[in-house]
Amino acid sequence: MEQTLKTLKEKMADLRQFGIILLVAGVFFYLGVILPLPDKLPTFNEIMMITSIAFLSISIYLFNKAKNIKKEIEELEEE
Repeated sequence: MEQTLKTLKEKMADLRQFGIILLVAGVFFYLGVILPLPDKLPTFNEIMMITSIAFLSISIYLFNKAKNIKKEIEELEEE
């Protein structure tokens, strides 16, 4: 049981850290869209926006998964 709790806590921490990294990367990609550059390619904004949305969506998914694991840990600790 303690081994299960330990692995779940490690997994939750990893998901949170990876979610934060993706969140920061998504924000930087979004900044690439809103900053004006004179030599942007025509598809540059679309690619950067799609990448930003994908990173932010994956980040939200990982935070939700970490929240579910936290609930599971709390249920296991109550037993």
